[in-house]
Amino acid sequence: MRFKIILAICEALHFLHIELNRPISHLPLTPENIFLDKNMVPKLADIGLSDLFDGLSLEGTEYDLEINRYKAPEYINRYTTSFQSDIYNLGLLIMDTATGEKHSSCQETMDSSHFVNVHQKWTDEYIATKYASLDVTCIGQLKVCLHTALWCVKEKRKDRPSIREIVSTLNIPYLDTPLNKVCTLSQKKKPGAGPILLLSVQPQRLSFPLIPARLTSRPLCLTNNKDECVGFRLLTDNPARYHTELPLCGFVPPKCTYTINVIVREHTKELPSNSDEFLTLLTIRMQESDFKNLDPDSVAVLFENADHEVREMMLPVVCDPPEETTADQIIASKNCRVVLSIDVHPTSQNYRQVLSLDVHPTVPWMLTTNQRGTICIWNYRKMETVSSFEVSPGKPVYSAKFIAQEQWLVTGDGDGYIHVYNYGRMEEVRNFKAHENNIMSMAVSPTFSLVLSASDDHLIKLWDWDKGWECTQTFRGHCNRVTQVMFHPRYTYCFASASLDGRVKIWNIKYDNCKRKFNEHPDGLLCLQYFADVQPNSRRHLLVVGSSDGVAKVWDPEAESCVGTLEGRHTNRLTALCWHPKHEVLVTGSLDGTIQIWKPTNTTYRLENIIGLNIGGVTALAHIPESTRVVVACEQGIAMVEIDYP
Repeated sequence: MRFKIILAICEALHFLHIELNRPISHLPLTPENIFLDKNMVPKLADIGLSDLFDGLSLEGTEYDLEINRYKAPEYINRYTTSFQSDIYNLGLLIMDTATGEKHSSCQETMDSSHFVNVHQKWTDEYIATKYASLDVTCIGQLKVCLHTALWCVKEKRKDRPSIREIVSTLNIPYLDTPLNKVCTLSQKKKPGAGPILLLSVQPQRLSFPLIPARLTSRPLCLTNNKDECVGFRLLTDNPARYHTELPLCGFVPPKCTYTINVIVREHTKELPSNSDEFLTLLTIRMQESDFKNLDPDSVAVLFENADHEVREMMLPVVCDPPEETTADQIIASKNCRVVLSIDVHPTSQNYRQVLSLDVHPTVPWMLTTNQRGTICIWNYRKMETVSSFEVSPGKPVYSAKFIAQEQWLVTGDGDGYIHVYNYGRMEEVRNFKAHENNIMSMAVSPTFSLVLSASDDHLIKLWDWDKGWECTQTFRGHCNRVTQVMFHPRYTYCFASASLDGRVKIWNIKYDNCKRKFNEHPDGLLCLQYFADVQPNSRRHLLVVGSSDGVAKVWDPEAESCVGTLEGRHTNRLTALCWHPKHEVLVTGSLDGTIQIWKPTNTTYRLENIIGLNIGGVTALAHIPESTRVVVACEQGIAMVEIDYP
């Protein structure tokens, strides 16, 4: 009966907002102006009081206490009312009616803590215990009412649903029955709701700002709180509108979040707020046998398998003014939140096909190199290019580093030359032949006047700028391309190297032979990263190494043993690694276009978030000093990702 009353109230409000020739908002929509007839059919009273109260305060009416409780945030803060104020009131009504509980706080107005309490208290287990006699359909109705109520009471108006979406959601029958996967998009007319999915979805509506000549993006967060893997497929009737290639398939591992960066192309025409454009999200349960050797193509095949039950949700897509959307791009998961700022310079070729990143330790600059032989310095605070110049026209430049104490940057080109530039005067101060082939990686000592260079010629060389860039040591031992070198953060007379020969080697700068080597990687190695051990009272540094098979292994160089493996999530080569010291997480990047956030624990490495950036394969990573941000270089642009823990 409660569900029928809620649905009838929503349909009445739908008539006021949508069906009248001159739509009106109700205001104030409270229990005192809803009457039930003898058949328990609700009737709305005091319709149109919003016109009478236009520009006036609502205090002083006979329903003062109840009106105070039902005030929308925008009225409290700015004395503003709208159709979305009715939606906020409706959410409180649905919450009270569905739960049978009324917020009894003596506060003048509602606060967000009540909504958090409802969300935390009314779990599937609590509902099953409290209403043990209800059948599956009634349980589903209760869950969708709670879901809709919490959607309606979002603090920002733009995050609340329209009454059209609310009625469509409540009219979905048999909420816990999987939808047949053979339904076509043309048959799916109504947006669905979270309770019918296997994943928690945030946000429920994608609002894109209208910014001329710019790609714009919004993150879509899929959280899997189950102990089984869940596959997803994101579809659209209008693929030409999106820069993100749709349909998009993937999977969310157990107890993990997958964040999809949905990008729309440059647009000049605004979608109306009541647009019927939707993205359709399909989900399926996956067995352990499905999960082995899984990639997006194999997930797509599973959706065509009659043995898999498919569930769906429809996400409205609308345009809003930039000021209402750009300030709020936070996507929260169980353990962390992710803020995406995508494509810092979408129209410039200088920030596409980026091959390396370095961040200045004191100035808000990042240094990039690319396939076209160009070096760029980007001010990430002002969002503008400081300088750019060609080092090796038409040939890739794989690495460049700041030498901050000298106001230099150093880079190597495709012909084996090292170039040194004064970035204060933006002029070259030195160049010399260092290797016979491409210089693939460079590293600057944090304590000495030393630079390492690694090359296609299998050699690593040590250069001392205080001695006029004399080569003081040549390190031999790899039998294939040396892909990366890195100095030890504490013992700066030591460094590590990774190679396509599958070996990791640890070296001392005083000797030309390696101290230790690890050979347990079956495929070529592409990247490495030192990071601090998070175990209590530990002062050691571990070494994580990424390989061509998409797997990363963690080594204890002192014990000469593998102490962890990060595997089974990337579906292409693992090309970049980054340690985020503020939150003590590892970030891995792959040519599959995703970065993954791993949290070290006492016994293992827990995957917490997969972020699909959808701007090409990931080629480099770097963290911004003294901040929560990570810079991600991709084939089609650069992303800034903020990782923050509560």
